[in-house]
Amino acid sequence: MDVGEWLRGLGLGKYEDIFRTNAIDADLLPRLTDAGLKDIGVSALGDRLRLLDDRCFGRCRTGKHSLPLP
Repeated sequence: MDVGEWLRGLGLGKYEDIFRTNAIDADLLPRLTDAGLKDIGVSALGDRLRLLDDRCFGRCRTGKHSLPLP
C-alpha cells in the first residue's frame, strides 16, 4: 500500500511529507496511535480521528488490507 496515496484519498495529503520524514510506511500503520500521530505533527484532532477511523487503517490494524501490498 502506498501511504501517500492513502493519505491523499482521505484528503489528508498535507501529511504525506510528515509520514515520509518519519519513515512511516504501510508496515508501521497498524502500530500508530493517537499519541504517535501527535508526536509526528498531526495536531488536529479531527485529522487524527480520520486517520485512526479510516476503514483501510482499521484493516491494517487487524492485518486485513483493503489495498494490495507491494
